[in-house]
Amino acid sequence: MFVADQNKPQSVGAARFLIVLCVGLLALTGCGNQGPSTQTGGSQDFSIAVSPITVTAAAGSSTSGFTVSATGQNGFSGSPMVTLSGLPTGITTSPGSPFSVATGGSQAVTLSLPASVANGSYTVTASANSGSLTHSTALTLKINAAPPAPDFGIALSPNAITAAPGTPSTTFATSITAQNGFSGSTAVALSGLPAGATTSPASPFNVAAGSSQTVTLSLPTTVAAGSYTITATGHPAL
Repeated sequence: MFVADQNKPQSVGAARFLIVLCVGLLALTGCGNQGPSTQTGGSQDFSIAVSPITVTAAAGSSTSGFTVSATGQNGFSGSPMVTLSGLPTGITTSPGSPFSVATGGSQAVTLSLPASVANGSYTVTASANSGSLTHSTALTLKINAAPPAPDFGIALSPNAITAAPGTPSTTFATSITAQNGFSGSTAVALSGLPAGATTSPASPFNVAAGSSQTVTLSLPTTVAAGSYTITATGHPAL
């Protein structure tokens, strides 16, 4: 509160005027030469990320992959170009590198690995570029050996047969055992039979995986005595 000096009345009006003037300036500028504040935003930019950061794949496979995403900052709205590096020789991607990723979006990347790719752990780098802006991130690619291919085993039982010429009912069994997920049928062909010998069913015949086929051997009376090696060869049935 201002108290005027009673002995100097000429200064009262001036003092009151100065106070009012300062109050008015406070309303406008805050007094004390303080101007209005100004906030300036940061430069436009973007960030890039991959998910997951560890990918495990088998040699010879084409089902593994990852996702690349781009996030805009301070109003950035471009579509950065992404280049992948560090992939082992022979591995291809879909889409091929480089590819674009829209800001705020993502791109799924599928890996195709040849069966010959070496096992091991690899660092794959995703580098994104838009104008003068460049950012990168990385993931770990772990490659395991390709699983063994489906296969089958073939066996004859018994492994030795004694028969006389003219015998019409000597039998043996042909069996197929599935390996590594094999589930088809096998076409079995017999070779090495004596001249004139026949089988029922006739060769070749199909045997389903995990089962067996009884084969009846018929020998003519004219068959020459001796020891014969009969071979059963199997191929996946068409």
